[in-house]
This record gives sequence, structure tokens and C-alpha cells, in this order.
Amino acid sequence: MGAAIHTFGMGGQQLTQAIMANALRVFNAGGMGLRGSAIEIGTKYRAQVQKQYRTPGTGKSDKRFGEPHRSSAPGQPPARRTGRLHDSVQFSVSRKPGRSSTTGRFVKGFGKTEVSIFTKVEYAEYLEKGQRGTGKKKERAPRPAWLPVHRQWATPGEGMGIRGIYHAIRYGKPDNFIAAERRAAKALMLATPATTFARDVAAGR
Repeated sequence: MGAAIHTFGMGGQQLTQAIMANALRVFNAGGMGLRGSAIEIGTKYRAQVQKQYRTPGTGKSDKRFGEPHRSSAPGQPPARRTGRLHDSVQFSVSRKPGRSSTTGRFVKGFGKTEVSIFTKVEYAEYLEKGQRGTGKKKERAPRPAWLPVHRQWATPGEGMGIRGIYHAIRYGKPDNFIAAERRAAKALMLATPATTFARDVAAGR
């Protein structure tokens, strides 16, 4: 077993460093292997924001655009008219580099998986937060679509919830944190010291 994890002949301090380096590599591999989980989370979050944008309006009837349209009341999500806001909700998944805990430098292959849910429609923000009346601009009350979803996700049992996010991280498909950790641990078991412990120390990890 000692040869398998490359500890044969190591002194006490070197053995401690080897254990920490390997543990860090395995944990980091889990974080970098979360693309599948991030896609699952982003897909569900986007769907819930889009559901808010499909909420029928209960405010005033408006015929300025050539057809009857009932606007949303203050505090409700924006009523759908063209579908532009609804269709604009997107998400992206990226891998962010991480810094060494000893040198502070960015280290290749270390970091985290990040999911971002967003819209590029310019008027989404003032609909979400409202708008103060200045000059020719009329004061508009907030008509949030994102905030209700955020609150749902932060509340146990609502939205996807903390438990749902935890489940996606552990069991998401096609990849997840545990599966990525196991692959990294297996690779360390089969690798040579020159490609594991020595390289990590040289990189300042």
C-alpha cells in the first residue's frame, strides 16, 4: 500500500506534505468536475426565472401596441408582451483558476466550477429594481422576476433549494463532485511520484 500512494522511504515532514498535496489534488478535482452539476443547476434556475416572465399581468389594460395587453401590477413580475425578456435568460458554466495557498499564484488545473445565470436585455434591471422619476422618465415601481426565484432557492423546500443543489453536486449527471474525486484518487494510485507529489511541491500547491 505504501508504494501505491508513493510514501515508501519518506520522512515524517515529507509524508505530511505528500498526504496534504494528494488530498488537495483530489478535492480540487471534485470542484473542477462539476460541469454537469452546474448545467443542471443553471437549467433549473433559468426555467424558474422564465416562468416568472410568463406570469399573466393583472394591472391596467394597454392598447398602445396595437393589441390588448394587461400590464403587471407593482410588485409582480413583468407581464409578457414580446417574449424578449423570457428568451433572454441564459446561463454559462466556466472553470475558474485557483491560487496556491502557499505562494498566492494561479496554478494550472486548480480552481472551481462557476455557473452564471444572466440576461443582457438592458431594461431588465430597472424592471427588477424599479426606476426613480427624473426629467422625462416616470417613476416605476419594481416588478421583480429574479428576486422571487432567489428567495425560493434560499428557502428550504422551495425552488431547487439548498438540498437540491447539494444533491446535484453529489449525484449530478453526466459528472459530479464525487465521481471526479474518485477519478483523481484512482489516477494518483496509479501514477508515479514524479507526476504527483513532486510536481505539486514544485508548483507551490
